[in-house]
Amino acid sequence: MFREQFRRSLSRQFPEWQIAELSSEANLEESLSPAYPRALLTSGAKGIAALAAPPEPGAAAASLTFALIWLDYLRRRERRLAWRAWRCFIPSGTPGRLASGCGS
Repeated sequence: MFREQFRRSLSRQFPEWQIAELSSEANLEESLSPAYPRALLTSGAKGIAALAAPPEPGAAAASLTFALIWLDYLRRRERRLAWRAWRCFIPSGTPGRLASGCGS
């Protein structure tokens, strides 16, 4: 359910980008947690890595680590893409929350 909310949010915020991959499956070999939905957005040969922190207490604090792991995984896997940004979406009201996420 949270993954689908994330999909809708990505579609609204990045209408010109295609959601090439959206997952919340565990991949223990790559340290990808099922708690954090993650996405790969593409536009031609450009890519954006995105990850969402669930609203559970403490999840936002660890989201930066998992976002960086996801970005590193995608950079190694999708070498043909020029990486434009990465985004980490944190629930509103989270103490220390960054404006709309993190990344460049």
